[in-house]
Amino acid sequence: MCKYPARLEKIDEKYKILTVCGTTIDGLLLKEGIPIIPTFAGLVEIENYTPKRFTEFIAYKKTSMMPLEAFTAGEMTSVLDVIKYGEGRIPANFHIIPETGREKALKLLDKLQKMNIGGVLKIGEAGKDLLGMPVDDGMVGIAIIGSITPICAAQEAGHDISIKMAETLVEFNKLDLITRHRRLLKEPGTPSKEKVRILLTKAWNLIQQVDFDPDTITGKVIANISILKKEDLNKALKIIKEVCEEKPEYLTSPYFRIIKLEGDRVGIASICSLTVDGVLINQGIMSTPTYSGLLEIKDDMRRFVELTAYNGSSVELHEIYISKGMTRVYDSLSGSGRILASLREIPYVAREKSLNVVEKLRESGFNILKVGKTNEILYNAKVGRYKVGIVTPGGLNPLAAVKESGVEVKVKAVESLMDINKFFIIK
Repeated sequence: MCKYPARLEKIDEKYKILTVCGTTIDGLLLKEGIPIIPTFAGLVEIENYTPKRFTEFIAYKKTSMMPLEAFTAGEMTSVLDVIKYGEGRIPANFHIIPETGREKALKLLDKLQKMNIGGVLKIGEAGKDLLGMPVDDGMVGIAIIGSITPICAAQEAGHDISIKMAETLVEFNKLDLITRHRRLLKEPGTPSKEKVRILLTKAWNLIQQVDFDPDTITGKVIANISILKKEDLNKALKIIKEVCEEKPEYLTSPYFRIIKLEGDRVGIASICSLTVDGVLINQGIMSTPTYSGLLEIKDDMRRFVELTAYNGSSVELHEIYISKGMTRVYDSLSGSGRILASLREIPYVAREKSLNVVEKLRESGFNILKVGKTNEILYNAKVGRYKVGIVTPGGLNPLAAVKESGVEVKVKAVESLMDINKFFIIK
């Protein structure tokens, strides 16, 4: 799977491994007069050493972070399984070029292959879907293995590694060929008819079923599920209680639920902020989830430092932020940190009515960080024309604090519907 030349540098007691970023191929194609458009980055499912389809993706145009870097979090990849058994998921990029540049691109990629710069999974046909990803008429899709794939394998083996994408420029002749390239994967066969669903599709189907009534505090809400060891439950609940008491405004809601699981695991359900969209829609206010983000807190100052659009991703980025250790919820209790937050948009004409609904939500225990004004930029996030933004804290913030304390916890956002009468306030 190691397809690129690389370089190993020792810095103090640590090592830096440099691999050739796939963006290099973009630059070389461009120099040949072929415009190449980075479209998505994600995970490709491998079966019997054959690439089948993208299972997850993030659109380049819809996020502030390097999309491929997001998929290096936690246990998202299974490169070692692909090497050993031919089954698993590997990181890959999906680009498109004009169909008139296809033959020229094939010749260039063949030259690069002879230089041990490769990793092309497949070049599609004009207007044909590739590995489950849509391609417009007149365009051609190109799927390329991420250059971080060997590093992901090392991470899976238990090594503590921080992965950064497109970090620096290096002279090619200063790189070493660690091992000669051996074609491990087979040519993709019949195009997959399965398509990757964007997160917003799943979210809409849950939002539509929310019937929570803030007046009576009854009805169904959208829940996140976090899984941890039973032996860590008391410690986790203690940390959640501390966050609830010190910074209640950083919670979507103070309601939680303990879920019994088989074996030595237990689940903690927290209320997802998308519940707010369901409540607003039930009141006749069209609320559209727009961004999932990371909000930096410095005393009284707040600004989004990461944003990803709900309609440009198949995964909830709050899960990624937690898994990659990007949150600082516990630090925020003392003034400065980073918390999970999201932004939704409503029509500006519905602002006054939404303020009344928001007030009822607050009285029922829900938290809203801010309701903006027409076209107002909220915490560095741009709102659409004739729209009003509403920012809510993430429902996983208390669980992020639990993970920051060293407790092993696996989080899943936007997971299911639950009746709020099964939840309780931690005291």
